[in-house]
Amino acid sequence: MARQMLGPGSVSKNPIPTHMIKPLSRGRGILPALMVLGTTCLSAFAQGTITQTEPDDSIGTANATGFTAGSSGIKVAYGNNGDGSHGPYGPNGGDGTGDMDFYKVSANAGQVITVQLKNYSTSDDFDGLLGLYSFSGGVATLLAINDDLSGGVSRGSGLTFTALATGDYYICVSNWIDAPDQTEGFPGSGSLPTDPLTPGTGLGTPGGTAGPYQLIVGLDYNAPVPQFDGTGRANPTPPLNPVKLLGTGYRTSNLKISNTGNADYT
Repeated sequence: MARQMLGPGSVSKNPIPTHMIKPLSRGRGILPALMVLGTTCLSAFAQGTITQTEPDDSIGTANATGFTAGSSGIKVAYGNNGDGSHGPYGPNGGDGTGDMDFYKVSANAGQVITVQLKNYSTSDDFDGLLGLYSFSGGVATLLAINDDLSGGVSRGSGLTFTALATGDYYICVSNWIDAPDQTEGFPGSGSLPTDPLTPGTGLGTPGGTAGPYQLIVGLDYNAPVPQFDGTGRANPTPPLNPVKLLGTGYRTSNLKISNTGNADYT
């Protein structure tokens, strides 16, 4: 049986290129057999997309993620926290208080909320910051905050939080702002609104770069997220997952393996 092999080192930056294997033997009396051994980076976004819409600068105007208490999965939002009415790229240059984007997640007590905030592409240098709030009885409470992952090595932000009680939780996408902390025990809280219930209560325009971003939200879901963490920063390589395709009697003489961006492989 004839054997064809891809060249070694078939690794690239985003996106991974398409490889063609051809032809497969189809002579009389010959059943074509194919085995592909290799590795792939599995996409984490097969379960849905969250729509980010302005205005969304407060808990009351938070974007719906679709996560309800007891559900699980992972979704991605493609947003921009500079183009709202309070952002530097908003109408007439904004009002100087900073654009904050909120997202709502409902969870049962004990469920794990995971959030990752990353820049949209390798061509921008988004410097984001994340906050997580609970909201009960008309009171919003800051529960967690993160500015830069890995001790400042990356400008991407990330949070993992176990819900203390069944209820609604609110993610705030902001930027690093050069302002004093406003909540004791939460370094960087000066980059969040002084009142998460009221739009336009940020402490100023971003000290870090605002703009387009990717927000990955998971509920009781843990998977590698192969995305960017900031131009010129240490972008982590996602873990590789071994894959093997084995079979006979294919109806085509060509096999195509390609990366379709954030969708599954084809």
